[in-house]
Amino acid sequence: ALFWTSGLDKGCDWFNQTWLDFTGRGMEQELGNGWAEGVHPDDLARCLEIYCGAFDARQPFSMEYRLRHFSGEYRWFMDQGSPRFDAEGRFLGYIGHCMDITEAKRAEEEIERLAYHDALTGLPNRALFLDRLTQTLTAAHRNRRCGAVLFVDLDQFKRINDVHGHATGDAVLREFSAAVHDSMRSTDAFGRYGGEEFLLILVGTDAAEALEAAERI
Repeated sequence: ALFWTSGLDKGCDWFNQTWLDFTGRGMEQELGNGWAEGVHPDDLARCLEIYCGAFDARQPFSMEYRLRHFSGEYRWFMDQGSPRFDAEGRFLGYIGHCMDITEAKRAEEEIERLAYHDALTGLPNRALFLDRLTQTLTAAHRNRRCGAVLFVDLDQFKRINDVHGHATGDAVLREFSAAVHDSMRSTDAFGRYGGEEFLLILVGTDAAEALEAAERI
């Protein structure tokens, strides 16, 4: 585990060798707020808010953030800190330890991906797509903008499966999905509704543009 301590000024005053070996930095570089240079920019503000809030309240805390390895890779850590006191009960600062949870995070992300994405094509599945459709309709109503929803069904798909086998049918679905996805705008959304049925949301599109997109597909 990676261990650290901080003093009354909230600045860190010690790191164990495991921490220093991980970051590839010296003790002097990490002291004070130097350690924060290794925290992923997207996580830093949240980390400091949690840490400072707990410090001011003299309460234990637990937070997750990405810390940069000396190789340049960011890895996820669970950082748990607790206030420390001397024998007379005087507050001295904090002590904390960090555990690498990168693999658990990746497994969590994969479970979430599988729950909301089609395993064959990698597209959003029906549940995720309908959620996005609801969000798009709400935004369109609020902004008074038009849009379009295209329902796409592959003709004669059953014949492909019957004549050429399901492996070929799966390949057709993957190729079709990739082709449509590559032709989309970044604001559009494309998902697999089920079987050979797909749905496409075109944001801010009028009827003529929707027809053009349908013909292109």
